[in-house]
Amino acid sequence: MFFTASYLILCLFAKLCAYLQKEQIWAVNDIKYESLKNQMDLQKKYVDETRKVRHDIKKIIHTISYFNSQKQYESLTDFLSTITIDKTPNSSTIFCGNQIIDAILNLKSFECENKNIQLKLSIAPCIECNINSNDIILILSNLIDNAIEAVVKIPDERKTVTLKMYNYGQNLVVYSENKYIQNQRKRHFFDSDKKDSSVHGYGVKIISDLVTNNNGNISFDYDNNLFKATIILPNYSNDHSSNI
Repeated sequence: MFFTASYLILCLFAKLCAYLQKEQIWAVNDIKYESLKNQMDLQKKYVDETRKVRHDIKKIIHTISYFNSQKQYESLTDFLSTITIDKTPNSSTIFCGNQIIDAILNLKSFECENKNIQLKLSIAPCIECNINSNDIILILSNLIDNAIEAVVKIPDERKTVTLKMYNYGQNLVVYSENKYIQNQRKRHFFDSDKKDSSVHGYGVKIISDLVTNNNGNISFDYDNNLFKATIILPNYSNDHSSNI
């Protein structure tokens, strides 16, 4: 009876562990799907906006060409004076030369703006990034999302998230910095106290696994309620990426 009961307990424990492992995989996949969906939605928005701009430019060029061919220079001058750039103070577009990174940063900048968070960006121009597109989407999205979740909890203080990106030698360096409440570190900085913490708590795992799969390094530092994350990714292709 004892051995039978022990065997049944071990079987039950093994099934429970297998279930928890599957639950973790499902949660990670949910986060990956949501990040990639947001990325696709933003890319579609940019494509639509680009088509509109191209259409407007064609009309402008056609009008200029007509006035010029008819030698109606006064009309041409008047027309040129009416051309303005429709740009509000909050519609600035982030451009570093990498379409994937631009899309992510513009999406997160919009999210921060809606949550009254200042996203301070220091992004080097013409960034070289040979990391798998899905991987860099998930790394940046989860890194910024975790920082946003932390600063939102800070009461009565200007909420700021800092992100820096640049190439150093053959590597891509990503650095983030934000304040956090001291008791957020009870279990782990990235653990969430939201109702869906089982999903949000995997943010650091996704980042760490992706960085490791790309042969990179990641470090976290806590200093006077200031959280810092530094990621170094080598700029060469890796067939083992996106396997988490």
